[in-house]
Amino acid sequence: LKDARARFVAPKPKSETPRGQKYCLNVALFVKEDRRDDFLECIQQNQKGTLTTEAACSQYSWGEDVENPNTFYFHEVR
Repeated sequence: LKDARARFVAPKPKSETPRGQKYCLNVALFVKEDRRDDFLECIQQNQKGTLTTEAACSQYSWGEDVENPNTFYFHEVR
């Protein structure tokens, strides 16, 4: 674990990222069944808000795993 930490290089802050360089964020998460409806409402609004107000975001997509209910995957490109 000590060696893994030594090799980790933190991403550059946005102000230091070369112009034109993009990065992607991929996330997987599990939502409790009793919070599913709240989550879906929230994430739909979040997606809409991100795409309409954050110029750096060129793609924001998400979907549910077809074999594992309440498991969602997200992909964002900036």
